[in-house]
Amino acid sequence: MQFSGFFQSDVNDAPFMMAHLKDGKGSFRENIAFMIDTGLSDTSLSLKDLMDLGLDVDNLKKEEGDAYTATDSADVYSLEKLVLIFMSDKGEQLKLNFPKIFVSKSRNHENEKIAFNSPSLLGRNALYLFSLFMDRKNDKIILEFDENSIKKN
Repeated sequence: MQFSGFFQSDVNDAPFMMAHLKDGKGSFRENIAFMIDTGLSDTSLSLKDLMDLGLDVDNLKKEEGDAYTATDSADVYSLEKLVLIFMSDKGEQLKLNFPKIFVSKSRNHENEKIAFNSPSLLGRNALYLFSLFMDRKNDKIILEFDENSIKKN
């Protein structure tokens, strides 16, 4: 199955993929733009997208440990038993189950606005299930899903 993404010019031409997010009960289903981040180990949801789902970070489970960026450290929270649903170029659905998707909340109040406006990130725990092709010159981003990759990871 093949999934096409896009480059978003207002985020330094970063590569993005769209996915629906729903919990195990089907309580919410929101189309979210995830920035492809090959340097991030785990997929994470932005504070803005979390609020758009009607959720409050302070009501989530706080994880042990910290998250670190180039300029900040943050507390880490998690949403459990979530499903990311990708729509293929042919209209087929691919549902990927995640035990946890993380949300970071900056400890530095000066960085809160920046953190709030940062995008949700598609990390390696999702990306390793695909072959990734990016061609900025021809404006193409393709994730190719191989069912055999599920068995390897």
